[in-house]
This record gives sequence, structure tokens and C-alpha cells, in this order.
Amino acid sequence: MSNGKLYKGLPPHVYKALRLTAKGALVPMLDYVYKKGNALVASDRDTTYVYEDRQVGLMPDGLYELSGSGLELMPADTLVFTPPNLYPVSGKDTKTVSLPAEVFKRVLPLLSKDDLRPAMSGILVELLPGEKELVTVGTDGHALGISRAKVGHVPAKGQCVLPAKVGRLHALLGAGTLTFWSGRGQIVFASSMGRVLFNPVDAQYPDYLPAIPASFPIRHRLNAGALIGALTKLPKPENKDQKWIVGVSGNEWRAVLLDSQKNEESNFSATILLPSSVRQSGSFTHGKPDGVLLMPIMVYAYMDEGQLAFSAQRLLKSLNALGTEGLVHLDVSAPNRATFLTVANQEKINPNPLLLRARALKLKLALLNL
Repeated sequence: MSNGKLYKGLPPHVYKALRLTAKGALVPMLDYVYKKGNALVASDRDTTYVYEDRQVGLMPDGLYELSGSGLELMPADTLVFTPPNLYPVSGKDTKTVSLPAEVFKRVLPLLSKDDLRPAMSGILVELLPGEKELVTVGTDGHALGISRAKVGHVPAKGQCVLPAKVGRLHALLGAGTLTFWSGRGQIVFASSMGRVLFNPVDAQYPDYLPAIPASFPIRHRLNAGALIGALTKLPKPENKDQKWIVGVSGNEWRAVLLDSQKNEESNFSATILLPSSVRQSGSFTHGKPDGVLLMPIMVYAYMDEGQLAFSAQRLLKSLNALGTEGLVHLDVSAPNRATFLTVANQEKINPNPLLLRARALKLKLALLNL
């Protein structure tokens, strides 16, 4: 479709309207042709164009304002890209920050899909000018992902909850900037394709920092790639009553198939050994958390003192969200056993003093025997 050829007399402003699918692809909208005042939305087989003489504004319920009056319904996952040279976003009421390439990668898999908790279906973004950091947070209530990224310039301290499709769009394009436009109460995502205006999620995000324990007395160190590979290869359960549970005892890891329809003594119908970990004792802290907090599950017939149990599906999702196949730490708290997953060597280790003395004595004895 060429501007002015099919619809003479329309303004030359062209907007591309694309849908962002659940699988993370941008696809053209098809078969949309309607008119609203002097504005026209029309599509051909390749792409969709929006012609109008005023700026397109996104409404909270997924509607788009055309020509400054009236609403036309468009799917909620539609993205309208305005050309970069139109309607410049600037002024004292705007604050812009550059987005690192993978800033949303960790939190996107962990977002809630519960419509009754709109804040948790979005991404919390915190701007920390003192640290020159951008922090993103996402949770579904079972796992909490936190990602900290250094950025060159943070204009001011603040936070907001972004719709999930902002993160999905950035993950697809790999680059962009985020502008907080207080004058309009909107957020502008800009990239080489153009700009998209969003409304922030109108809900209070839960205070996530108190959920992270002050210290963790136990640390498991293991190879994420090996464990991911083993979990991926687990046989598919035969029915919906069966699910894989990952049990940890000492440094031994195993996957157990739980059948909720069987009695307590025989409800574990299969066991598969998983890669083991190196277990440490100490006082491990995360003053600036950067990882995934995963809550364990309690399985009465399998659990005893000192054991952990996770949903295999949630553990696999959390490991993938961490974004590494190298060494990772799983720090275990007491007494609730909440576990914080981090990439190895990124946090300070405070070993148990008794353990240090025991190691020193062992080394001294070994030297005396030489």
C-alpha cells in the first residue's frame, strides 16, 4: 500500500501497527479497514498503516485514540510505531534511560499470568542514579527474579511498573531507550523501528526486598548447564496427577515422580539421580540482590530435617531465567528454606569461622606429616 495512491488527500503520516505474539514475534495485522473522522486505519497482506493527522495515544484498556476524539477497538497486544521524526519527545517533563541488551531477559519468564494481580503481570523498573543502575523485577508468587544493570546515565530516582509487552518488545529488538513522560503520564519505548507509547500498569507493586532473607547459612555450588540438561530430559508424566519433584539431601540431588492419587507411602513412583552439588556452610549475604529467589515446596513423605524439595518445572524455569550454563550458587535460608540462585562469584562469601579454623587445623596436620 502506498501513501496517497489508494487514499488521496490523507495526511502523509504513516504508522506501522504490528501485533506482538506470545511467542515473541511481531506480525502484521490483517484485514483492518475502518474510518474515524479524518483518520483511517487500513491494512494489506504485508503490513498495517494508520493514517491520521494527530498523535496516536494508547488508552489503558488497549484502545487507541484517533484524531483526538473517539475510540476504536484494537487488540490489546497491538503496537503502533510512530515514525522517529514525528512528535519529538523532549522537555523538562521527560526522563530517558538507555536499556542494556538483556535487561528484561531474567524477569520475563517469571511474570504472573493472573489477571487478578495486574502489578505482578508487569515488570517493576527502578532507577538508581547514585549507583547508575537500572533494576528490573518480576515475580509470579513462586519465584522472584531481580536483575541489576549498569547504565551510563540515570536522570533521576524513580520506579514504575511496565506492561510485559514492553519487555518482550525490547527482548525482540535487542536495543532501545525508555522515556518517562510525566507530562502525559506515559512511557515511550524508542528504537530504530520508531516509538511506541505505553501506559504504566496502574497497580502497586509488592515490596519485594523483605522477601529476601538477611543471610543464608547453606550454599550449594553446581553446574547450571548439567542440571538444566538433566531436568530437560526427565520423562513426561503420564497424567496430570503426576509431577516431578527435585529433592536435595546433603549434596545429593534427585528427581522424584510424585503421584498425588497414591497413598503417602507409595506416592513416589520413579527416582532419577541428578548432578550433585558442592555444599558449603557459612553466612552468605546479598545486599544488592541480583538473581532468582525460589520458594521450595513441602513434600511430607520425602522431607526430613535438612532436606529441600522444589517443583522441577519451577526450578528449571528459574535456572533458565538466571541466564547461564556455568557455575551457580543456590543459597538456602533457615528456617523457611527460601533459596536464592545467583551466578557464581558475583556475591561476597563470609565463611563460617569454625569452618575456617577446622580447615586451618587440617592443613597444619597435613604439613606436620610431610
